Amino acid sequence: MIGGFGKVILAAVAVVLFGAGIPFVWIWIGSQLQGGTAPSFGGLGVALFGIVISYSLLAVAFAWVKERISPQEGPVRHNWNRSLSAERRTGPSQTAPIEDIAAALQMAASAMRDKGIQVRMLMAFAVPADEVLYATFSAYSLDSVVQTCKQAGIPVERLSSDVLLGSMPPGGCAEAAHAIG
Repeated sequence: MIGGFGKVILAAVAVVLFGAGIPFVWIWIGSQLQGGTAPSFGGLGVALFGIVISYSLLAVAFAWVKERISPQEGPVRHNWNRSLSAERRTGPSQTAPIEDIAAALQMAASAMRDKGIQVRMLMAFAVPADEVLYATFSAYSLDSVVQTCKQAGIPVERLSSDVLLGSMPPGGCAEAAHAIG
């Protein structure tokens, strides 16, 4: 096998040969077909077409050699490049505990709404350095937020209330609750 320094020398020779050699060869061929000093589309066309075809054939040849040296089981698919149908075929991916907690709170809030208790999780964000997850809810009472968190199995460490603007509950009390914990 070729050592590290040999690979660097081989790469430098390949860059010079393929990066400059192929265009120079096709420009020389085009100049031989031109037949004079006035530019002609025949010579230019052959040079440009030859360069494109040469690089295309080199790409195919290098891909063939690479596949023979290190075969893979199909194309490499990164997580961000997967479609939803790929997820259905491979099964669900692993989630982080933070995602599980946020999903549990969201599902509990949905279950509470199904029971007629108006509570909605607006957002959740984590502060990993403090090992804490903050969840913001919109609800008509503090108790409905506490019940939602209990149903999700998440302890509430701190609650603060705020005024809900633009909407009034049936009883007329405009108190909203935001759970943090």
